[in-house]
Amino acid sequence: MHWSDYVGWLGFAIVLGSYLMVALQKWRVRSIPNQLGNIVGPGSLGINSLYHQAWVPVTLNVIWVSVALFTLIQIIHHGRKSQ
Repeated sequence: MHWSDYVGWLGFAIVLGSYLMVALQKWRVRSIPNQLGNIVGPGSLGINSLYHQAWVPVTLNVIWVSVALFTLIQIIHHGRKSQ
């Protein structure tokens, strides 16, 4: 297996794990752990897709990471406002 495949499988596990934690109500959707999973997981999948020049999943994962980063910034910003 190539290094990009390991990165892709890691991303797959993180995305699936994050989804499972939300589905089991262990994490809230707008929680820092979930958003980190939604940054690292799709980021890893995007790296794998980029290596294989699969442009549709690259685009999807760039957007996914962007939304998660935006949400994470909102969570952190609102947390600071309430302190």
